[in-house]
Amino acid sequence: GLGVRFDFIVGVCDSKIRMNQCRFLELGRYRKMVAIPQSHPLAAKESLTLQDLDGQTMMMVPEGDSGTNDRIRAFLRENCPGLRLEDTQRFYDVSVFNRAAETGKLLLTIECWKDVHPALKTVPAEWDFTIPYGLMYALDAPEDVKAYVEVARGQVEAGGNP
Repeated sequence: GLGVRFDFIVGVCDSKIRMNQCRFLELGRYRKMVAIPQSHPLAAKESLTLQDLDGQTMMMVPEGDSGTNDRIRAFLRENCPGLRLEDTQRFYDVSVFNRAAETGKLLLTIECWKDVHPALKTVPAEWDFTIPYGLMYALDAPEDVKAYVEVARGQVEAGGNP
């Protein structure tokens, strides 16, 4: 695990559960997008409007652990009441992508996962939601890991890549 087998994990992190188990240095942000099964009529679109989502079912993580996803859920409830929201497991794995592809449901995802499943096409929607990604490291990280994080933090603050 983190701090035992790995010094760092690079990934998306907006989870209260994970943030209580590790430290996090934000390196950037990914856009929240929608994965659509290739067989779905909306897969022909290059972007989605809220009207496109009306009458559809979209899978997403359950409410309560991710501030970003909770804001998206609230936005969709208010602005797209005809969209049905279906909870997935708290953290996506390949089974979640498979379920979207097999059931024909939409899936809330992120731009960096656009090629993760061959039967899904990922497109932007008419919103401006993003989620942070970065370095996750142990709460009790050793000094060399802390030193690396400080160097990386300096690079990020200077507008460069660590």
